[in-house]
Amino acid sequence: MFSKRTNKIKIQMYHTSEVEDLESAPWERRAMLKPMTPPDWFKTMKSKVEGELENPMIKGISIRTCPSFINMLTTGYVIHNKIDTMVRKDDGVVGFGTFTDPEIKVLETHPPEQFTENFPFENGFCQFSLKFQSEWLLRSNVDVELLILPCWWDEVYKDVRAIHGMVKLPANFDWPPNINTFIRMPEEGEEYVIPANAPLAHIIPIDIPSVSVTHNQKLQGDTIAKKSIGTFLDAKNYSRFSDKAKNIGRKFRLNRKG
Repeated sequence: MFSKRTNKIKIQMYHTSEVEDLESAPWERRAMLKPMTPPDWFKTMKSKVEGELENPMIKGISIRTCPSFINMLTTGYVIHNKIDTMVRKDDGVVGFGTFTDPEIKVLETHPPEQFTENFPFENGFCQFSLKFQSEWLLRSNVDVELLILPCWWDEVYKDVRAIHGMVKLPANFDWPPNINTFIRMPEEGEEYVIPANAPLAHIIPIDIPSVSVTHNQKLQGDTIAKKSIGTFLDAKNYSRFSDKAKNIGRKFRLNRKG
């Protein structure tokens, strides 16, 4: 179904400190890029929905079998928070910080002035960006784009959300994966913590080719169109995944015979 890529993308990372310093600071390892693995709520979800359903097209199938969820929750890498981060609001002022040496720069911001008055901030979130600094550097062997997404699949999403974005990482250029986020506005006198090891951002390397999108109405009704539309519109032709598949995202198939 999918053609093989001709170029192997190889991304390596290293820390700005000496190896000896890294061994004495294990929290830095939390901020490394780690492979994305499905969250527990998804792994433990049953593939079938029990009970009577209003929509007969569902056929008792849960989102555990949906390729969109499967591919998203098994693709890419995650950057985690390396140390507890406290957020508090007193007298109308939001403060934040960590319990580290003040000389260690863990957090930065993009203040409201940089967003200007027309930026569409989400309701209930602070009108500035809290940037989680990284002391890791990434280097790719080829030009690659890094898609940055919030971790909507984790409970920390209610308090901190990576800003959607894309970084073009040139070949043989070292880049620190600093993560810009929006944080929830605390109530007056409220204090909450973005805990260490909480996922901050979902990073997906993508290789964008030269793309041309055109309108070609002649495709309507051809052999491929009939096969595709007939397959996707008929729920009985949907073939569920096997939980034993090592890479279930790549084993997705639709079968007209059911």
